[in-house]
Amino acid sequence: MDERLTPDELRELLGAFALGAVGPGEHEQVEAFVLDDRDARSELHRLEHAVAWLGHASPRPSEASWDAVQREIAADFEVERMVERTGTTAAPAHAMAPIADLAAHRSRRNWRQIVAVAAASIVLLGTAIGVANVILEDSKNPPGRAVALRSPDGRIPIRITLDRNGSGSVRSSELPPALAGHVYQLWAQSSATAPMHSAGLLGRSPKGHHLRVPAGSFRIAVSVEPDGGSTEPTTDPVAVSGTL
Repeated sequence: MDERLTPDELRELLGAFALGAVGPGEHEQVEAFVLDDRDARSELHRLEHAVAWLGHASPRPSEASWDAVQREIAADFEVERMVERTGTTAAPAHAMAPIADLAAHRSRRNWRQIVAVAAASIVLLGTAIGVANVILEDSKNPPGRAVALRSPDGRIPIRITLDRNGSGSVRSSELPPALAGHVYQLWAQSSATAPMHSAGLLGRSPKGHHLRVPAGSFRIAVSVEPDGGSTEPTTDPVAVSGTL
């Protein structure tokens, strides 16, 4: 049975959650935490936007970036093995900047945090090196598919472009700015009869917002919700997609 994490521990995992670097048990705990904590939802929304932007700017890290992260991880494993053999916390000379103090924190959660940091490092390093290759990479990969969301009267007020991994952005929106104290919120549904789950906030005006649709989604929808978002739709959707 997965151990229960404290609110502080769950908040520390928001970055890893946005990167998809948490296990199933932790995923469920973080998801429940975000649904109950308005500040955590806003923070996760900002992190998801950052991840979506970075993913678009650099489709893959360079080999040099990956090699650098692997060397850091290998150094941490060497520190751990030395602790197990000798009981000392002294690190080898080439491991001057370990990602984590393994002698002081030897739990499974610390290893998951190391992996999350490594994943974030790969994304950030890949972005720094890969931005110059965006045009070249875009020419190699097919463009994302367009998804239209219809309003109850049959109009198409929102058009979204989605990549194969579910990342995308709102390309056009004819929706008026949400009233003060309200935002547009994106919802995803895993089947025709399943409840809607939040897929992020789109601000007072959705146009230009980056987003990520969960894998396996059946359809998506947008509704107007109180500032900070809701755990489930509180108003009828203003736009709904067809089957994805």
